[in-house]
Amino acid sequence: MSKGLDIELKGVDELLRKLRERGENMSDIVDKEMTRATLDINAAQRRNTPVDTGRLRMGNMFDVSRKLDKELFNGVEYAPYVEFGTGGLVNVPPGLEEIAIQFKGAGVRKVNLPAQPFFFRAFFENKEKMLQNIKNAVLK
Repeated sequence: MSKGLDIELKGVDELLRKLRERGENMSDIVDKEMTRATLDINAAQRRNTPVDTGRLRMGNMFDVSRKLDKELFNGVEYAPYVEFGTGGLVNVPPGLEEIAIQFKGAGVRKVNLPAQPFFFRAFFENKEKMLQNIKNAVLK
């Protein structure tokens, strides 16, 4: 998958202001919650990934090494085509159009494979829980 997805959270400026006011320790707490959410989402991605040889499932990876900056990605070249489908069976969820268009084929081959969402589905299914956990951590 492309590493081009940035998730913008509303109210982040206010959250960052509160974190600065409360000190360095608070950003450590939020970073820990973000890491936990990243691991949960990655686990859901792995569970949701269709399995043939296992290569696609093993391609679901993450990087939690940077503070307050977490990354989920799949390095397998055909991952986007499984995620969004091909040919006449393409299914792009709202908000992911800019990502999906990067993988539009030239129409040379007539292959119609249905979408089997596993990557972004896991994020969207866990998004509210992640935000609530971060909010709870900040308000403690």
